[in-house]
Amino acid sequence: MLNTSYTYSVDGGILALKDLVLPTQLFCLGQTVVSKGTLIIFEEAIWTRARCRRNVDTSLNLIYGINDRLALEVVVPAVAQRTCSEHSSGLGDISAQLEWAFYQYSKKEKEDWQATVLAAVLLPTGSICKSPETGFGSTSVLLGTTGSFLTPLWYLFYSTGGILTTTNNQQTKFGNTILYEAGVGRSLYTAKKYLLFAFIECNGILERPTRISGILQEDTGNHVLFVGPSFFFSTQHATLQIGIQGPITQTIPNPSKISFRLGLSVSWFF
Repeated sequence: MLNTSYTYSVDGGILALKDLVLPTQLFCLGQTVVSKGTLIIFEEAIWTRARCRRNVDTSLNLIYGINDRLALEVVVPAVAQRTCSEHSSGLGDISAQLEWAFYQYSKKEKEDWQATVLAAVLLPTGSICKSPETGFGSTSVLLGTTGSFLTPLWYLFYSTGGILTTTNNQQTKFGNTILYEAGVGRSLYTAKKYLLFAFIECNGILERPTRISGILQEDTGNHVLFVGPSFFFSTQHATLQIGIQGPITQTIPNPSKISFRLGLSVSWFF
């Protein structure tokens, strides 16, 4: 979140930084609430490597603070995928999300608590005709909740949510997805104009099996739990974040087992 109400002091750490974006997670859901009138534009890319698959998911994201508790995020994704025998690329499912901070408590330069709920609509702008697909082929809904606790040195957070899919015009319904995520971060370096932060993030993704014409496809669906570090760097006008995660458990069939994934995010705010 962006906070401009504090003046800098050593004891206040990251909670005393003026005109800087406070740290946020790389791989997890939500926590996009910013100050009223703030506009953030960022590009994000996640590269996933599996035994017989390569995925690059990129997106252009715009976040706007409607007020100090409500933010709008628009995401325009692009996907590039390659398996041992197929490849595809193109536009993904564009989404629009509202996130509302229903609880906020701040003790100046000591601690900051926040809890949010969010809802997003994913439009069927991706293609189901390509192989692999670049979208669900029908409108979907994302619902979730997040919580965070910030001190001058530490940042703890969690988020949970789910993607609810619908049946597309080819009578295919991709399985719903459940997300459960948490992490902890610590300030490594703090100055008036710069911030360096380190995270350990844990991300669980449970995808239910796909149904075609109402018939359950037993070879679909999976469960992956990722863990790994990320690093966040902020100035008065931009941020840079990079991270890597590996699966500690997964139920994906052997040819598609994930080895690791890399994440990169660059943002500018106005």
